[in-house]
Amino acid sequence: MHPALAFRVVLHLKEDATEFADPVKLSRLIKQYSQFISFPIKLYSAKKEPRKVTDEEATAKKQEAEDKRAQEKGEEPKKRLLRKVLAGAAHQGKRLHHT
Repeated sequence: MHPALAFRVVLHLKEDATEFADPVKLSRLIKQYSQFISFPIKLYSAKKEPRKVTDEEATAKKQEAEDKRAQEKGEEPKKRLLRKVLAGAAHQGKRLHHT
């Protein structure tokens, strides 16, 4: 029985080699050249997932307009919170090769 070992390989690509950053192409190459390797290989890639965050600048502008409106009408201002959607990165692992 072998002790559990883990290795991380990080690719640093030149500008003219960006096609290797494509997870599909990289996955295909790993499968093609790892058929005789006797340990599992996982490919982790960043998956873009949208996430909602508070838009501070838009919220401040909207709140300022609301405060002014409420002051003119003699009312209590409502609290405004505006959100925006950003593309975030979540790492996702995919097993490519196992024995």
